[in-house]
Amino acid sequence: MAQEIEKKFLIREGCINYATDTLFQMYSSVQMLKEDVIRNGKSIRQGYLSLESGSELSDNLGMDVDFNPSEARLRDKSGILYFTLKDCGGLSRNELEVKVDQNTFDKYWPRTEGKRVEKIRLNKSFEGHTAEIDVYSDRNLIVAEVEVSTLQEAERLSLLGKDVTSNKEYKNKNLAR
Repeated sequence: MAQEIEKKFLIREGCINYATDTLFQMYSSVQMLKEDVIRNGKSIRQGYLSLESGSELSDNLGMDVDFNPSEARLRDKSGILYFTLKDCGGLSRNELEVKVDQNTFDKYWPRTEGKRVEKIRLNKSFEGHTAEIDVYSDRNLIVAEVEVSTLQEAERLSLLGKDVTSNKEYKNKNLAR
C-alpha cells in the first residue's frame, strides 16, 4: 500500500480559465498547453467499478488491502492496464495499484459502463516534481495533478490553477459518465 499525497489544480473548465502566472511560465496560453498535451500526451481511459466488483477483483488478484476502499478503478494507460483501490481521503489518501492482464481487464471493463473518463495526459517537470496535465476528451476540462512525498511539500507548491484538491466534484470517479 502507498500513501498518495497529491494536489489537483483546475486549469480550464468550459470557457473559464483558472491558469496562474506559474502556468504561464510554462506555456504562453492555455490553448498552447492543450495543443501540447494533445500532440505529445498519452491516452488514458479509466472506468470505475462498484465496490463489490472491486472487492471481488482484489480478492481474485490476491491483493492485501489494509484500508477501507471508497474507489475501485480500472485504467488503460496507452496499453498498460491497471487496477487501483483508493480510500476517500483528500490531499493524502491510501492507494493500492497493480498491473492486470488483458483478460482480467476485458472481464471487468464492461462493469464500468456509465462510469468512465477519457483523457490525454502529459507529464511536465514542475518544481522538482511531475505535473500530470490532463485534457479530457469528452468535455472542455483541463486539470493538473502534482504528487509529492510530504504534506509540507504539498503546501509549498505554487498554484498552476484553482486548487480543487479537496473538491469532490473534481475527483475522476465523480467526473465519470
